[in-house]
Amino acid sequence: MKLKSYFHYVFLILTTIFTRIFLFKDFFHEWDPINFALAINKFDIYTDQPHPPGYPIVVLFSKILFFFIKDHLRTLQILSLIISIISVIIFYLFIFKLTNNKNYAFITSIVFSFTPIFFFYGIVEDVYIFEALITLLFGYFAYLTINNKKYFPYFSIIYGLIGGIRFNDLLFFFPLFVYVFLKSKINFKEISKNFLLILITILSLYIPVILSGGGYKMYSYHSKSLFTWVFGTSIFYENNYWYNITFKNCILFIKDCFISIIFLVYFFIKDKNYLCFFILWILPSLLFYFLIHTPKVGYYLTIIPAVYLFLFYKLYKVNFNFKKLFFLILIAIILLNSIYLFTIINKNLYNQIWVIKYILNSVETNIDDENSVIFIFDETVNYFRPFQWYLENHKIYYLTNTNSYIIEWNIKNGYILMDGRKPFKIFEGNIIDLNKDTKELIFITNRPEMLYDLLELKETQIKKNIGTLKGSGLTIISFKIDENFDHLFVRGYIIKLND
Repeated sequence: MKLKSYFHYVFLILTTIFTRIFLFKDFFHEWDPINFALAINKFDIYTDQPHPPGYPIVVLFSKILFFFIKDHLRTLQILSLIISIISVIIFYLFIFKLTNNKNYAFITSIVFSFTPIFFFYGIVEDVYIFEALITLLFGYFAYLTINNKKYFPYFSIIYGLIGGIRFNDLLFFFPLFVYVFLKSKINFKEISKNFLLILITILSLYIPVILSGGGYKMYSYHSKSLFTWVFGTSIFYENNYWYNITFKNCILFIKDCFISIIFLVYFFIKDKNYLCFFILWILPSLLFYFLIHTPKVGYYLTIIPAVYLFLFYKLYKVNFNFKKLFFLILIAIILLNSIYLFTIINKNLYNQIWVIKYILNSVETNIDDENSVIFIFDETVNYFRPFQWYLENHKIYYLTNTNSYIIEWNIKNGYILMDGRKPFKIFEGNIIDLNKDTKELIFITNRPEMLYDLLELKETQIKKNIGTLKGSGLTIISFKIDENFDHLFVRGYIIKLND
């Protein structure tokens, strides 16, 4: 029996590795992973490295891996792979505990490892695969604790550690946490000890984070501004509901789990065992992600493992004719859907990388020298970090308005200067003093009509309109500075040279 278990562990680990490692990309595809890459160099909440609440455990693991790997992109990709492996193993242990059937746990764990959203976040440098680990670890120890209260100290520590990965999950899991307390029927003394364990765990993680963020007042101000922005993305504030990013990601989640949810509802109607456990586990996060804020489909990894876990458990427990045949058909449907949906998600990733690479290449091939300065705006904010990372030899200015929560943390009106991969500097006011050696200004926008002051200048002063990038609507305009240059008025900012 032990030999079989070892075989299962080794096979699951190797399968997870070799189905993902060859799909790693060679490029940072968006903002958030670069935040974490920069946090490896310098942990700085003030400059969004990473953004609040800070994710200290994620950054700590990244720094440890980076010590050996020495490459930021590969560090975060390998971290995603390691977390995927651990998540699959916990899924296996959980199913085995529920069914007491190792072969069944082994097969269903393999199927889970190929579900599209879980699989996708195991190959990219984003950190949302941690959501799967958190939910499985918390659910597993909640189950163990209900059945044996000796696990309570471990359950409490894990609950506290979750705050060091994604703080909002403490709130989402709180109803199930209370349910476990009530079911375990522990006395007041034990409750006090466990709450003290949770408090010590959370404070040991966040006291250093708060101090590094400028103290409690500054840290709470940053966090409040971020949460204000988060609630502003709700579907309740969107005029066109169908184009809301939260709604779009909900549709992707439903595509991942639609068949599973339908059968899970049917199985719970037949057998309500663990229904309360399941609802308390997923409902708070489901409501928040569906109604308030889901900028990325990876957020749903808080829910997806629980859906598949209880689907396979209920399928094992419910008796009906042709159960084995149904099981095979269900697995086939899940795997075919995984291939279909993963293809769509991965294609979107390739397109996103292609757009950023195209823009970077367009800018680099049209920059005369390191005395060129680049300007981006709120509507092109997604290129804020990629430009900082890949154009580190150039000064990049992010001209913002009050729609940007980054600026709202610190100032009401101003701009950000990115100079290499160092933490960015934030300035108040609308006057931008450039080095007198500056030779060229490059503006990147998808609203060129807003650059009317620039576009109305003499044709001789516009060196080149690099053009509009198909599919993104981005226009890249290059402006040559000559000896007659005094100042330029752009989108409410005055750009001039130092004397």
